Amino acid sequence: MPHILALDTSTDACSVALVTESETIERYSLEPRSHARLGLPMVDEVLKEAGLDLSMLDAVAFGRGPGSFTGLRIAAGLAQGLAFSRQLPVVPVSTLEAMAYGYLHSEYKLRDGAEGSPWILSVLDARMSEVYVALYQAEDSSLCLKGEERVLPPSMVTFPSEATAVSAIGSGLSYLAEMPEATQLAIAHQEPDWHPRAAAVGKLALKYFAAGKVVSPADAQPIYLRDEVTWQKLPGR
Repeated sequence: MPHILALDTSTDACSVALVTESETIERYSLEPRSHARLGLPMVDEVLKEAGLDLSMLDAVAFGRGPGSFTGLRIAAGLAQGLAFSRQLPVVPVSTLEAMAYGYLHSEYKLRDGAEGSPWILSVLDARMSEVYVALYQAEDSSLCLKGEERVLPPSMVTFPSEATAVSAIGSGLSYLAEMPEATQLAIAHQEPDWHPRAAAVGKLALKYFAAGKVVSPADAQPIYLRDEVTWQKLPGR
């Protein structure tokens, strides 16, 4: 039974989890700009509670983005360091998929008699008046990505015609009023404070690990979705 250590620091939330098929031990804290300080102590705590050490792990997983540039680098760096120390494979997991997966399995329940599968929109504030978005359709307990992960202005967030009664989750909902009217009407439920969590990253990583979707520590890199940097060097600096 694989033991996977999962990390996510892609948003204001910081979390670490030890995940197996039958058990999840997680530490979670909503403390912006504290991820570098919180990460390693959380790792120590979950391993101690599980009665394990790094040598007993099968892989390290991390939320590979999109999200905060600084947060993504912290998670990738921590995952690389832990994996290098024991020559473990790394499992990169989409933060948008982790958001939707965690929501599907902990909060969203398809009501009795409802037709079709639920739709979940993961949407994060990307700054620069843009959002990171991904639309998923749930099929039983799994998710199917419709289209691709994107970064774009809120005014360009649209759904296919069959996507109705969408549940929208994440900080990008602060831009809801700027989204097209048809998109707003299709959103039936909102959770603006929903964050990706290491527990969901770990559960998805179990599936990817079983399918051989792993990388070496050196290849564990963040996915930003945006080529442009969010700052410019000041003159004379």
